[in-house]
Amino acid sequence: MPVQPLCVLDLLDQGVISFAERFESFLQAEDLQIPYEIIDGIRRKDELPTLLKQPWAGLLISGSVHSVYEQSDWIQAVESLIREAHANNFPVFGICFGHQLIASALGGQVSKAPQWEFGTHPVYLTGSHPYLTGVESGVWTSQTHQDHVSELPPGAEHLGLSYQTAHQILACGSCFGVQFHPEYTPETLRYLGQQRVQRFIDAQLFHSPEHLYIYLDTLMPVDGARQILRNFLLSLDYEEAVLA
Repeated sequence: MPVQPLCVLDLLDQGVISFAERFESFLQAEDLQIPYEIIDGIRRKDELPTLLKQPWAGLLISGSVHSVYEQSDWIQAVESLIREAHANNFPVFGICFGHQLIASALGGQVSKAPQWEFGTHPVYLTGSHPYLTGVESGVWTSQTHQDHVSELPPGAEHLGLSYQTAHQILACGSCFGVQFHPEYTPETLRYLGQQRVQRFIDAQLFHSPEHLYIYLDTLMPVDGARQILRNFLLSLDYEEAVLA
């Protein structure tokens, strides 16, 4: 039987860090060997309307430097893709911006948060889901976002929250989203923090470079959060197309 790869929709669009590299590093660290294909959803936006006609095992949507409420043409195309997947019970996992896209596409609201959420922060579970198997409430997560889901889509399950963000985890039919980055490690966050020193100070997230550097040394392990993405990847059928 032919192999059906995971479709990885890369929407990151910045040069500081590569989502493709982070995802491959995640697979290697988790000792996972799965077929996948990276699709640049911004530069290959014209392919999005017919993307699910191909035999994929599932869809993984990355984070991004963009905001959902920009509503550019490629963002609208991805939201249409999510609605199509949802209507066909096709598995979708959204990370950070991908999480926000799921909420927006299915009728929820996304807005700018009062303050950045950056670093490792605990997320408290408020419900159960197969992708949360083996994950305890209070799981440490890698966070770096300014926007947040301010209103869930109709019929969505509220599955997790943090002190600062009310909707950290949601599920709506076959679509599942997390505001945090399960593909990141504390080392990834340290690198990002070092690249954004002045930006964080200007945003009054940290008082000084020294404040940020000391904080970066306190970041917690995030193995539990990584289990959530691992559960999704292991749940997929890589030998049978989901959509005809």
